[in-house]
Amino acid sequence: MSVYTPLSPAWANGPGGNTPVNAERLGHMEGGIEAVDDAVDALTTTVGGHTTTIGTHTTQITALGNADTALDGRLDVLEASQEVSPDALAHGVTGATETIDVSAARVHTITLDADCTLTINAWPTSGIMGEVIIVATQDGTGGWEITWPAAVLWPGGTEPTLTATAAGVDLIRLWTINAGATIYGQVLGLDMS
Repeated sequence: MSVYTPLSPAWANGPGGNTPVNAERLGHMEGGIEAVDDAVDALTTTVGGHTTTIGTHTTQITALGNADTALDGRLDVLEASQEVSPDALAHGVTGATETIDVSAARVHTITLDADCTLTINAWPTSGIMGEVIIVATQDGTGGWEITWPAAVLWPGGTEPTLTATAAGVDLIRLWTINAGATIYGQVLGLDMS
């Protein structure tokens, strides 16, 4: 009969640490989850049909299985929060309407050649922060404005006035924690020249 040996943590930083979740830490966490899953499988194999002789260890095996399930669920949430690409997506000229797909890239560049109504979709599920940075450049004429989605809230309740000069560049950050029901708008820079 095999003897259960407790596992040492598979990650470098403790799970209660303040280290931000990044790809390396996510890999460490996934390794820890896999180690727990392997331990549960090993115990299940060892136990086989002998659950009556194990007594209180059955409870420990159940607890390990529950912990494994909980960790798998948390890993799914963490992986979902890392799904947004760090790359920029160039939309080109917008025309009167443009759709920003948050899941496609974190930074979206647009060239305004008309007053433009923006639609922003594909936010992460509620409880996971999603953000997008919009780099809005005026065309050779300039003076174009953006109509933001109604869900966007601005500091002081006033949306920014974009740079009106030809080739003017403005940087806007939008973020949400409730799948876009409320979107917070923030000016990162106006008239970036």
